[in-house]
Amino acid sequence: MALTLPVRRCLLLLTWVALAGSLWNHRRCARESMAPSQEPVPWSVPSGGIRPLGEEPPTAVWRGGEYQLETASAESGGEAVDEKQQRRMGSIQIESKANAESVQEENTEAIDSHKEEDRDTDKQFEIREKVASQETDNGEERTEEQDTQADRSTHEEGKQTDELSEDQGLTQRNASTCPPAPAGGPPRFYPAPRGRTRAPTCACTPVAPFILLSMQRSGSGWFETLLNSHPHVRSHGEVFSKKTWRGARERARLDDVYNLGRVAQETECLRAVGFKWMLNQGVMDHWQDWLEYVRAHGVSVVVLFRRNTLRRMVSVAANGYDKQAKLVDGEQHKSHVHSAEEAEKLAEYKPELDPRTLVAKLRSVQATQEGALRMLAGTRHVVLYYEDVVADPSMVDRVQDFLGVAPRPLRSKQVPIHTQGLEHHVANWDQVAAALAGTPYEAMLYE
Repeated sequence: MALTLPVRRCLLLLTWVALAGSLWNHRRCARESMAPSQEPVPWSVPSGGIRPLGEEPPTAVWRGGEYQLETASAESGGEAVDEKQQRRMGSIQIESKANAESVQEENTEAIDSHKEEDRDTDKQFEIREKVASQETDNGEERTEEQDTQADRSTHEEGKQTDELSEDQGLTQRNASTCPPAPAGGPPRFYPAPRGRTRAPTCACTPVAPFILLSMQRSGSGWFETLLNSHPHVRSHGEVFSKKTWRGARERARLDDVYNLGRVAQETECLRAVGFKWMLNQGVMDHWQDWLEYVRAHGVSVVVLFRRNTLRRMVSVAANGYDKQAKLVDGEQHKSHVHSAEEAEKLAEYKPELDPRTLVAKLRSVQATQEGALRMLAGTRHVVLYYEDVVADPSMVDRVQDFLGVAPRPLRSKQVPIHTQGLEHHVANWDQVAAALAGTPYEAMLYE
């Protein structure tokens, strides 16, 4: 039966109303997807600022179109805090998987480094003794080559730490021989190296354990040499060069590091001992295990990131190229250099960045850094940025105070490589500038 004209008009009107409602709902969903996440995000610690041990950091929550500060209530029970922490941590593993492609080059670099370390472990202990004998009483800086050789112990260390008991832990003070560790400052303990004893003058010198948390090509190598120029500080490089964590074995390795198992002898009594750990070396994948260790043993964390992640990307690309090209002398790859002439040779290569994926990669690095800061909520940590430390050397004094050692002038033989404007270091500068124009990362082009 044919429909009358009024009926056809009603059906047409209903169809238009349905289409309009669907379009409005689509636009509303799109706006919501672009809004910031409702999950609390870390409130950035001021550069060089130190968050006191045990203090719950404030968080920023998106409400009414802006971020608002929110602090944990002192009246809230422990169970509520734990639930809040779990919610805060819940997205970290997802973020780390989503960021896997953007850090693939860094992962390859870490694995290659591990293979190289395996070939040199037979001479490990001989090298340690040689390095120790070359250290002077005034804390003269060890060269990068000596540090690298002294810390090439991943393979042999694995054999040794397999023999350690999972319950060994960090040695507590002997009340009959040593006074209590001093109050204030970082948590400290009295280490007990396996197979030897500390010198009598150092036996009752407590040590503060720490981790230098960073990303490749963010200035961590330079910053670690600064720390190692202090006679009372020792940082052992990248202990976990593989992206793995097998539980008891890794915890035993941490025990060995903090119990001075990698120190052949103490020229001066050590007061802070730690190592460098890159985010792509298992940090983001196994945060529950290692953060449990950090909280249980009072390990302090020094975070060093780079604000200009575009410059970091250029450095990563150039460093990867030199693994094959060996621009300095044609024989050896140089990750860091100690002279302006060597730096100039490395800077001759200008990497070409893919403008199609550039914004996504920069956003991924930013998300990784933010995820790492969320992880550290509730721990004793300090957040630094490479550019700020270079501009204000007094920040190094604050870190020394954070680690519980007397501040003194520190030095490094490393020199920067890419010192000019990025237009002089990027092959396809015009394409990169066009890709970042109008984005939150545009300012990085000219910093």
